[in-house]
Amino acid sequence: MSRPLRIEYPDAYYHVMCRGNARQNIFLTDGDRYYFLKTLEKSSEIFSINIIAYCLMNNHFHLVVKTPLGNLSAFMRQFNVSYVVAFNCFHSRVGHLYQGRYKANLIDEDAYLLEVTRYIHLNPIRADKAIESQAQIRCFLKDYKWSSFNSYISPGKIVEFLDCEGLLAYFGSGAKAAKSYEQYVLDGAAGELFNPFVLAKGHGIIGDTDYVEEIKARFKNQCLNNREKPQISKLRNLLSPQDVIEKLVASCHIPERDLLKKGARHPKRAMLMEFLYQNCSLSQAEIGEIMGGVDYTAVSFGRKRLKQKLKADKGLTAKFNNL
Repeated sequence: MSRPLRIEYPDAYYHVMCRGNARQNIFLTDGDRYYFLKTLEKSSEIFSINIIAYCLMNNHFHLVVKTPLGNLSAFMRQFNVSYVVAFNCFHSRVGHLYQGRYKANLIDEDAYLLEVTRYIHLNPIRADKAIESQAQIRCFLKDYKWSSFNSYISPGKIVEFLDCEGLLAYFGSGAKAAKSYEQYVLDGAAGELFNPFVLAKGHGIIGDTDYVEEIKARFKNQCLNNREKPQISKLRNLLSPQDVIEKLVASCHIPERDLLKKGARHPKRAMLMEFLYQNCSLSQAEIGEIMGGVDYTAVSFGRKRLKQKLKADKGLTAKFNNL
């Protein structure tokens, strides 16, 4: 049976949505929602994902993300599994939480990124039919804690992991941009709001015909995954571990034996662990075998220590991102 399209490439923008299995709630308490956002923050750090917008409803969630590394599938796999395992543990349940795979629509940034964020920020309003006036809508959205809307309209309240700058830049800078974006969203609630997701039917791309044809032409010669729909191929195949090792050796001018030597603790060895995890679909135990036969806990500790160093050292972060 065919799957929806998965088009992945660096610096792509996506709208991502997951719905509860049989439309059941995926959040039962505010504690679930807080944990969801914390998990989103951690997963986005691990995979270098930019979170542009989010909205949590009782039985589904929306995300708008940018993928500098072209690794949406790896990010969503880690993120969804982490939340579902914790949710099941918190509520003493077993089984599927989500209704199948997540939906991911590629967004034409220039034409529809603003439309998509407005649509998901207004999602709570569409769920409450009793809210009608502009004043009611404004108050309701400002009081709704579980979307990124308030981070956009109140610069002093920006959620730490949220990337608002690019979107607000369409409206200028500072408080003026925040006010203009707020009005843009509220204007969408004043009349019949265009649903940008109707554009994605059949091919998973939110864009005009020219953009859709451009994407098809761009990816038509890539190898197809036989579980994907045949219109467009998947751009980014997983690298082999040896590919990653050779690229790091060449880029950093470090002998392979030093990278793989058990007991070595230099940052490039930890970087290799992280790159293997992100790009090769390997478990930490498998990475441990490659890194000289270390235990999976050593891999986990090495990756965590690298993240701490990246937060504290901008120079190291620049080198890591460049690699």
